[in-house]
Formats: sequence, structure tokens, C-alpha cells
Amino acid sequence: MIRAMVSAASLLAATTLLLSASAGPAYQSARARPASVVPTPRPVRIFSDWAIGCDNINHCEGTSLSEVNDQMLILGFTRSAGPQMIAQFSAQPGFDTAEFMPTRNPTNLRLVTETGAIVAQDISADQLRSGPRGHRMLLTVDRTALLRRSSTIQLMEGNTVLGRASLTGLNAAMLYSDDVQGRLNSLSALVRIGPRPTSSVPEAPAQPVIRVTGNPRAATPALQPTPAQISAMQRGAGCPTDASRTAGLVTPARRLDATHSLFLAPCELFAYNGSSAVYVGRLVNGRAVWAPARFDDVITAGGDGDGPNGARQLMGAQWSPRERRLSGYYKGRGLGDCGTGNEHVWDGSRFRLTMYRDMPECRGSVNWLRTWSARVE
Repeated sequence: MIRAMVSAASLLAATTLLLSASAGPAYQSARARPASVVPTPRPVRIFSDWAIGCDNINHCEGTSLSEVNDQMLILGFTRSAGPQMIAQFSAQPGFDTAEFMPTRNPTNLRLVTETGAIVAQDISADQLRSGPRGHRMLLTVDRTALLRRSSTIQLMEGNTVLGRASLTGLNAAMLYSDDVQGRLNSLSALVRIGPRPTSSVPEAPAQPVIRVTGNPRAATPALQPTPAQISAMQRGAGCPTDASRTAGLVTPARRLDATHSLFLAPCELFAYNGSSAVYVGRLVNGRAVWAPARFDDVITAGGDGDGPNGARQLMGAQWSPRERRLSGYYKGRGLGDCGTGNEHVWDGSRFRLTMYRDMPECRGSVNWLRTWSARVE
């Protein structure tokens, strides 16, 4: 059964979170979560016009939210856990805003608050367009203080406003980050600064390590399922077997290791998403046998879910032989400003989650937030 993505707004509707620099958080400390051997991404938190996600090693990423318009600016901040880790602030043009400078590269752009106070200046258009988060700058003490007492930021060229973004909710998002990373009441905090020395801030939790074995390039060609086996896989996973509903999803099986092959059974094609049921095959008494792939996570966000036979229905499923990575991608709407993304690697017996990104609010941000990570060796 394909599950529809649930808006974070509806999940939070029953609880009003009132946060400020002077008031304590009205939520249980995120650091108090019990440890689990099953990958469990933290939920993204929404604070007015800002969203923030922190992963299992307490790396936090925040992004501004806005209705899509032709003066949209996307702001963000990132900070990793640990006493010496510095926060970064970023700015990039939104969907339509990027069109204001398609053929030129002004270098005198600046970011200012609603009062005209300068957050950053001498920014080029190329810097704003570069990398996944555009122009980056350190969140210095002075810059953080300026942002905390402001309500909006504008991107200016001379007297012309090219883009704007709301800062409403940024204080609460930074406070949440401080809490997750154990910085509250320390000199290292962004919001609730206190007398605790920076050295008292805890190090990041240990990142899970996944060891990948085998070399599929040296193995025999992948097993290929027969048409009858593909139909059986589709029926078992609860997928339509009408070829017109799966056109464009059919891909050949790929070798995982010396004894296992991967097949993404086409499940269903939608307007801007497509799902596949994930199967692993191996030889048993000289005959190819296919079974639902095993995963170490139980994530069913976005359109992902399990069929009647337990086969994972993965949205946007793709296998990368070079990175030996199975990835999934679900768009909440065609614009691509909300949804989920995940990556898995094969450890010889099951697929292990190495990365999970989430953006539950369809409000213009292209920065989906990382809520789980593991290191691959």
C-alpha cells in the first residue's frame, strides 16, 4: 500500500510551540531520545517560516520557507555537533528569483535586514548560484545577533530588491539546534548563551559504520528474471500488472555481489513519481529464486511502503553501480520543494540506510534536510 506523505503542519497542529531566546523550549529535549539499533530519522520541525532537521549524529540543517514567488530568497544555516564546530548561514535565489540574472553576473549584491542593516555585501550572482546552498558565510556573534532581532532579509542590487525571505522562526530553529547539540547556556550557543565553557559541549555521537563487501564488477552477470517471475513479483507486492501503468520503469537486474542480484520490479508510474518493488535474487539448486529485499529501516514516509508480501515499494528507485547505492526519491509535488530522499547500500544480506532527507512542507525550499546518516567503508 502506497502511503501518502503527511504534512508536518498537520502533525504539529495539536501542539503550539512557543520559543524565544528567553523562554525554555516547550518540547522534550531531542537529546533524550533512546538509542535504537533501527535507523530512525528525527522528524523535521517547523517553526513558522523555518524548518530544521537534525540527524542521528546531531548535525543540524535549517531552511527558510515561503510561498513561491518571483522575489523568493532561500536562507539556511548548518552546524555540526561538537564544541569547536562553527555555524554557517547561506543564501540562494528561489525558483523564479534565479531568472533575474540569467546572462549577467553582478558582483555588488548585498543582504540587508528590513532596517537596512547589512548582513553581507559584495556578493556575486555566481556565488548565490554556486553549490547546493548558494553563498555561505560564518554565523559570527554579531551576525547572529543581527539576525535574531530582525524579521526579514532582502537581497539588494543598488536600490532594487531582487529577493526577500522571512526570519520568523529562525530563533526557534537555532534554539532547537542548540538543544540537540547540548549548547544551551554555553558560550557556544546561538540563542541562549550562558557561562558554560565551550569545552563542556559534547562531541557528536558516533556515526554508524556500514561495511560493504564483495566486488560486483568481478562477479558473473546479474540474474535476470523471466516475464512470469516479474508478474509474480508485481502481484506479490500489490503492484498493477498493466504495462501501461509501469512504462518507463523497467530496468534490467543488476549484480549486487557474487551470489546476489537486484531487480526493481516496476510497480506504478504517477505524474512525477514512479514506484518499484525491490527484490533480490540468487541461485538455488541452479534456479533463480527472487525474494523481497531486506532493509534495516522501517521508513514509510512519502510514497514508500511495503506490499502484501513485504516487498519494499520504493519511490524513484535507482541503482548506481559505481557507488553501489540504491536511492529513492519522492516528490510531494511537481515543483520538487517537498518530499523525501533516501540512500541504501548492500552489506551482503540486506540494504542499510546511509542517508535520509526530508522536507514535509511544500513551501518553496529546495534544501531537503538530512535526518539520518551513516558512513560507508
